[in-house]
Amino acid sequence: MERYFKRKSPEPLITTTNNISSGNVNMSQPSSTPTMPKLIDLKELHSDPSDRKRILDYHPNQRDEIRRTYILRGPTRPEGYVYPPKMIRDKLRHFNPKFYEDFDWLEYSVKTDSLFYLPCYLFKDQISRKGGGDAFILEGFSGWNKLHERLDSHVGEVGSIHRRAVKNCDALMRQNQSIVVALHKQSDITKNEYRIRLNASIDVSRYLLNSALPFRGHDESENSFYRGHFLEMMKYTQNQNKSVQKVTLKKAPGNNQMVSPKIQKDICHCFAQEILKSILTEIGDDVFALLVDESSDVSKKEQMAVVLRFIDGTCGLIKERFVGLVHVKETSSLTLKLAIDSLLTELGLSLKKIRGQGYDGASNMREFDDRFNEVKSELLTCMAALDPRDSFGAFDSLQLVRLVDFYPDDFSSSEKIAIERELEIYIDNVGEDERFAHLNGIGDLARVMVQTKKHLSYPLLYRLLKLALVLPVATATVERCFSTMKLVKFDLRNRIGDEYLSDCLISAIEKEALAKVTNDDVIDRFQKMKTRREQL
Repeated sequence: MERYFKRKSPEPLITTTNNISSGNVNMSQPSSTPTMPKLIDLKELHSDPSDRKRILDYHPNQRDEIRRTYILRGPTRPEGYVYPPKMIRDKLRHFNPKFYEDFDWLEYSVKTDSLFYLPCYLFKDQISRKGGGDAFILEGFSGWNKLHERLDSHVGEVGSIHRRAVKNCDALMRQNQSIVVALHKQSDITKNEYRIRLNASIDVSRYLLNSALPFRGHDESENSFYRGHFLEMMKYTQNQNKSVQKVTLKKAPGNNQMVSPKIQKDICHCFAQEILKSILTEIGDDVFALLVDESSDVSKKEQMAVVLRFIDGTCGLIKERFVGLVHVKETSSLTLKLAIDSLLTELGLSLKKIRGQGYDGASNMREFDDRFNEVKSELLTCMAALDPRDSFGAFDSLQLVRLVDFYPDDFSSSEKIAIERELEIYIDNVGEDERFAHLNGIGDLARVMVQTKKHLSYPLLYRLLKLALVLPVATATVERCFSTMKLVKFDLRNRIGDEYLSDCLISAIEKEALAKVTNDDVIDRFQKMKTRREQL
């Protein structure tokens, strides 16, 4: 079985010029030391494969973290993207996303319209330094002719560079094979004690996040009368829980007590990521709208709150979910657009699925500001034809067909024709169904359609209904986010970092989702974040 060992940093090289005839050292040329790459913020790692630099160009002590970050993100695959065609051998060809199903780890660059392989990018230079082409690694491959054969050739047989790179990815994420763990042998008792301590820290973190309380104390020394909420609650838990008491923190090594500020932040980040994962699962491949607003926090920094508005496919209810706080240095439209693009890319959401307020990820600023202003009146008039009140008294098939024209990316030309026939059958059916007799608005209509399974019988009408429902309306959700921000970041806690603030807010606001996150989910993500001395 292959094992991955962390590569040591190279020793600095000092060069001098010797004068052989005299035997003296010529110091006219100064000693030179190779410039060591700087450590970077992992959030700054590029998502588009064509923008990435070689792994060997990063600091040696950070390469494993970078590899792990990319593996957790997964291959870059834009959802809902229309792949552009190009002329190859007198034929227009484009990439077919069905190849994603046949080839794991395959990823696509929107910027260069080319394909890459994530494991080869992460480990090719480590496996083989004999050179070779950089197709699928840095340059990208865009020969759509006979693509399946080319991909098969790259993957190769057992022992190929690609397959070895995939094994290295698996080995990196299976931390029990790392050299750090190998040197720190664990017994079952040690593992159990570690799990108990980690679970205790997770439980305390969950309570503090749910209550929007600070973790740290002003004085956390042993002689302090109050060392902060986290440490004091850990002490209380230890006194009340016999199992925790047996593995008292004082008996654990100093670097394995699971109470340090870094561990606290890692646990908070795990909770936030699990919550975001559940929100993205709710949205699925459906459309959503953005609710965005900005406000200054207590330290006078401009913070932008982002909320997603969508329809729950299981019950037909409108939902609004907070997905993050982004610090923006200025509040111009361009800055806000770039911040939104960055956040959605990090979440893995497609800009093609955004609806509402004219924002669709385009670079045209006028479109961003004015698109819906020009058609607002007609749009609202057409939407009114969906209203089920007074026994569908406002129903107008012509207005609804016109409403379809506002969403050219969501309805094909054939569907625009088919919806006319579907509307005739729909109004005849629901008009005689008593379950639709006393509805109060299109929100109720969507809910009852899901309950009665009629959203399956009239898919085009239901799609139009969802698009109308996700349009932003007057809502207090974003303002509630800022109210919670004032509880999390206040005068005595005004130095909290932006990422930590966002993680705390996600958990404090999405309390229902927080309650559904299990300790095992947090432990699994916590272990995968980086190489830990203890493995479970």
